[in-house]
Amino acid sequence: TPGKPSVLSLDAEHKVQFDGIDFSKIQDKGKRIVQAGLASIVMKEPVKGQVKKGKEQPACCWDWVFQVYEAAGVKQGPVLFSVSNSERRAVGSLDYNMVREGAWLYIHNGNASKMGEHSVIFSKWIDEENHIAEVMSYPGAGNKNPAPRVHTVDFDEDPITRLSLPKA
Repeated sequence: TPGKPSVLSLDAEHKVQFDGIDFSKIQDKGKRIVQAGLASIVMKEPVKGQVKKGKEQPACCWDWVFQVYEAAGVKQGPVLFSVSNSERRAVGSLDYNMVREGAWLYIHNGNASKMGEHSVIFSKWIDEENHIAEVMSYPGAGNKNPAPRVHTVDFDEDPITRLSLPKA
């Protein structure tokens, strides 16, 4: 099927399999990631940017997601879904059964970055049938209020362009 990686399959029990890894085993890690994200939001923890040439850069959305994964003691797993630059606004090429609690998603929301993408942590479905979810994210230091937050995303309007789950 176009847009789906050939190494991905669903077994008879609908467990996502990727190179022989059973992602039903990552459920606890997903919960830990969501808890760490919420703790970061409540505690208003500072987000550190990457250091380049000895100078700390302004923090971005992916810096916060990385910090949350680190606080949860979890590493990012393999990328299960990704679209090319020419397909950025394509909708419907993702199997939404792959989206799980704690997933690191890139969504195309047309923000000010070069590619118009934003990193978020998937928390839960609000309306799975219509692809509306609760996510957590950090808007980045360039915003007026750069605090991490919980918010709603309609994936039909802001499609997922990259998906990875916690490392099993």
